[in-house]
Amino acid sequence: MKDVLNGLNHHKDLNVLMRDEVASLEMSLKHSKQYQLENSTYQQVLADTTQMYEEKIAELIKQLGDEHARYETAEEQLDAIKILLSDSEQKIQQQKTENSTYQKVLADTTQMYEKKIKELTEQLEDEHARLEGAEEQLHEAKNLLSGQ
Repeated sequence: MKDVLNGLNHHKDLNVLMRDEVASLEMSLKHSKQYQLENSTYQQVLADTTQMYEEKIAELIKQLGDEHARYETAEEQLDAIKILLSDSEQKIQQQKTENSTYQKVLADTTQMYEKKIKELTEQLEDEHARLEGAEEQLHEAKNLLSGQ
């Protein structure tokens, strides 16, 4: 009977040990489920955060593309304006050259006409002096004719 009792005590000890083991496993399972729930929550937060950042990155890439397109357009407009400015500067330089040429021609023409006017004025004065001389001679000749 002692052997049976020892056997029962041994089974009882095994039962207690098994119950402790089951309790430990249940606690471990509970912690494992808690960690799994936390991990699941972290994974969801990570997924949500990743999606948010991916959307923000996509938006920034789109904005960068838009800015690049605007930059390209502005650069093309700037190039066109530079061409217009260069053309205008060339036209201004050409007009300055033409104006300089016209000023020289005008100065030369003015000098030529002033010289011609001076020559004609001198000729007119000479003619006037000859006319006065001729009139004086005519007057003297009339006086000689009348005096006879």
